[in-house]
Amino acid sequence: MALQSMAADSGGSYEPLQLEPFIHQVGGHSSMLQLDEDTICKPLISQELNFYKTAPDALKEFMAEYKGMIEVTYSESDDGYLDLTTYLPATYKKSSSKQSSRQNSLTENERKAKHRDLQKYPPLKMNCYLPRIRLCQSGKIQIDSITIDDAKKNYEEQRNRTGKAPNGSLNPWVAYCHQKHVRDLQQKSASTFSQKYILLENRVSKYEFPCILDIKMGTRQYGDNMSQAKKQSHTAKAAASTSAILGVRLSGMQVYHQESGVYNCHNKYYGRSLTVDGFQQAFFNFLHDGVKLRRNVVSALLEKLRKLHSAIRNLNTFRFFTSSLLIIYNGSEASSKFLNDNGNKEGKVKTDKSCDKCSSVNPCRKHVSPPRKSNADNVVDVCMIDFAHSTHRDMPDSSVSHEGPDEGYLFGLENLITHLEVIQQAEK
Repeated sequence: MALQSMAADSGGSYEPLQLEPFIHQVGGHSSMLQLDEDTICKPLISQELNFYKTAPDALKEFMAEYKGMIEVTYSESDDGYLDLTTYLPATYKKSSSKQSSRQNSLTENERKAKHRDLQKYPPLKMNCYLPRIRLCQSGKIQIDSITIDDAKKNYEEQRNRTGKAPNGSLNPWVAYCHQKHVRDLQQKSASTFSQKYILLENRVSKYEFPCILDIKMGTRQYGDNMSQAKKQSHTAKAAASTSAILGVRLSGMQVYHQESGVYNCHNKYYGRSLTVDGFQQAFFNFLHDGVKLRRNVVSALLEKLRKLHSAIRNLNTFRFFTSSLLIIYNGSEASSKFLNDNGNKEGKVKTDKSCDKCSSVNPCRKHVSPPRKSNADNVVDVCMIDFAHSTHRDMPDSSVSHEGPDEGYLFGLENLITHLEVIQQAEK
C-alpha cells in the first residue's frame, strides 16, 4: 500500500505491474528483471546510479539509457508463484513504438493457456515469451514448469552428449542468478520482501535471436572502496585468468546457431578457465554461426570498438573498474538483413532548382542528407555495463581521484581490436 501511495503522490501509476525474469542474462550475479520489452531492472547500487546520472555525452551511445528507479515487492501468490510487482514512477519513459508490456496485457486465463501451449510446443527462441517464477516448498526456484536444477541438469547432459544446448532451453545462468537472489532475499524476510531497482534500456530487445558476449574489461578488477581482502581476492582471480594478460575476460556468452536452432552458452567459470588461446578461440566461436564466420559482424564490431577506444582515450579521471562490455548481434542473418535494409537507407537526394551545381544524378554535397545510421549500428551493438565500482572526479562521494584515461580498459579494447583484425585477415 505504501508503494501505491508513493507512486500516486508522484504522479505515477495506481495499478501494480507484474515483472518477469530477464531471460537473456549471460553474466554478472544480480537477478535481472524485465519491466516491459524495452526496459530491464537491475538491483540498485548507489555508485552505479551516480555513474549513470553523471555519464558524459561521449559514452551515451555505448551505454543503456537510464530510465529511473522503482521498488519491487516479492510475494508468494495463491497459485504458488512468486509475484514481482511494482508501481511506475511518473518519470518513467514509455516507448512510443511498442506496447508497454506483452506480459501485462495477458489475463490470467490467457497466461495459463499460453503456458500450456508452450509445454506442448517448446519455443525455438528464448525471447518469445516471458516466464513466471514459482517458489517451491523445498526452497528451489521454478520458472514456469521447469525447475532450475532440472533445467541445468538437462542442459548439461544434452550438451555433453551432442555438444549443443537443448532446443528452446533456458540459459542456465539466468536460472542460477534468480535462485541465488531469491534465496538471499528469503533470509531477510519470511514471505514478503522488497528491493529497489534502477530501470535501464533493454539493448537486447531489437534482436530476434540475440547472440550476447559479456566481457569483463580491464587489468584491475577491484574498486577503490573494496576491503583489502576483496582486493586481494579479485587481484588473484585476474592474475589467474586472461584479465592480467589481455585486459579482458569472458564473463558469459550465448551464441545462436541457425541450422540447429539452439543457443550454445558459457558462464563466467568457463571464462576464468581460459588461456589466451582459449579466449581467442571462444571469441571466434562467438562470431561463428556453426557454419560460417559472420564477417559482417566482425567488420561492424571493429568499427564500434575503435570508436569506443577513441571515446575512452579522451576521458580524464574516469575508471571503469570491474565493468563489462556487452557485444550483441542477431543470430539470424535473415532478420539482420531486414534490419539493414530498413534501418540503413541511403541518403536522400534533395535537389535545389536555384543551385546550378545540383542534379538528381550528381547533387552537390550540401543537398544530400546523410544516412540515418551506419551499417555498424544495425549489425552489432556494443554496450558498457556494470558500473558499481566505476568512478570519475565529478562523481558524488568520490574517495579517490585518478588522472588520465583508464589505461587498463584501453589495453583490453586494443587486444579485442587486434584479435578481430587477425580474424578478419585470416578469413579473406
